[in-house]
Amino acid sequence: MSKQYDLGATIDQMLATLQEPGRAQDAQTPEEEQATIHVYPVAGGGLLFSPVPFDQEEATIIESQEPDTEIPLTKHPTTPEKEPFFFPYFLLILCFFVLFDLANSRLTAVLAPIATITITPKTQSISTTATLPLVPDGNGVPGRVLPVFTLTQSQSTNATGHGHQDARTAAGILTFYNGSFSAQTVYAGTVFTGTDGVTVVTNQTVTIPPNTPPQDGQTSIAAHALNVGQAGNIQALAINGTVSSSLYVKNLVPFAGGQDARDFPIVTKADIQHIANSLTPRLLQSEQAALTAQLTAGEALVPPTCTSTTTANHQPGSKATTVQVTVSASCLGVAYNQQALQVKATQLLTSMATTQLGTSYTLTDAIHVTVTQATVAKNAVLSFTCGGTWVYTLSPQEQQQIKQSIAGRTKQDALQLLLSQPGIAQVAIAGIAENHLLPEDPQSIRFLVMGEG
Repeated sequence: MSKQYDLGATIDQMLATLQEPGRAQDAQTPEEEQATIHVYPVAGGGLLFSPVPFDQEEATIIESQEPDTEIPLTKHPTTPEKEPFFFPYFLLILCFFVLFDLANSRLTAVLAPIATITITPKTQSISTTATLPLVPDGNGVPGRVLPVFTLTQSQSTNATGHGHQDARTAAGILTFYNGSFSAQTVYAGTVFTGTDGVTVVTNQTVTIPPNTPPQDGQTSIAAHALNVGQAGNIQALAINGTVSSSLYVKNLVPFAGGQDARDFPIVTKADIQHIANSLTPRLLQSEQAALTAQLTAGEALVPPTCTSTTTANHQPGSKATTVQVTVSASCLGVAYNQQALQVKATQLLTSMATTQLGTSYTLTDAIHVTVTQATVAKNAVLSFTCGGTWVYTLSPQEQQQIKQSIAGRTKQDALQLLLSQPGIAQVAIAGIAENHLLPEDPQSIRFLVMGEG
């Protein structure tokens, strides 16, 4: 008949037996030393002890009618059977249950659904424009004003303009002297020929008053050369003769203004500007290099404030074949400590971000600083713009709280709850069907925050 024993009690009994081997052996009787016990594990965690093996049927004893009267000739001493050692079986069974429990835990973890929640946090950009004094030390930005440099360069070029001169008639004044006691008239269009062969003609009719002794009558009128061109520019007294016996004519001053038709080159505004546009960038580049050479370690150069002047030996419209253009450039340079400005700008924007956004937002990258100009008057002032981007950050504690609040909820409820958080812009849940619940164990909910690697 088989008996089933409690596993815990049996193990305690076996350990006690192993710890006190002397006492156990002393207590054994000769019948117990010859007994054999078979141990079998039973489903449910117990052990079954049996005096006979399960693969053998219990022997049936049939009593004989005639007793065996044969007496052995020689009697041998009975050899005691060796007691079986149960401890290795105990360790084997214990390892089996441990491995089964571990495999069951791993299998449960593998089969449990995993919800992956992708979160896109809100971002905020903050920028501002500010000014700081340039000072050797103190609350401003360390900086200094560099010496002013003036560079000059000249270049010549051909005049590209085209001038045209139309032919024109020379003009002058004729003076008449009347020695007669009666007035005399000279009509318009009267032609006079000078000693150089150039003819002139009167422009109008004139009456010369009579002689009043001792003064002859005198009148002057306008006249012009009969032919156009430069030849009509006659010298004074080229006309000096008589009109009649008592009337004389003279040109007391030269005739002028006569010119021949001609084409000639002239200087244009574009000629001058072309040279200025070519020289100015090179001068400014040289100015920049000269100012940069004065910087010390850690300094940066504010975009220089430059002025340039352009002069030419001929003005636009002037008759000339070439023109020489001279450009002069002067730049005011200011140096500042770049690292100190970066620190000041970061402090300024961080303070603004804390005031506007609170402490849950974190700067994502370095502050971008752009220096616009430096004003040098009584005190040098640096003007700049700066900006940065802040992103909402979920701490590990906040993530754990959110996991606990959405565990076991439907996917739609979890989405609404997540979107209600102040710093979350977008949410997506993967690994869970639309009509299924999220895992009740928060450990089966994973967060993937965009922008965190």
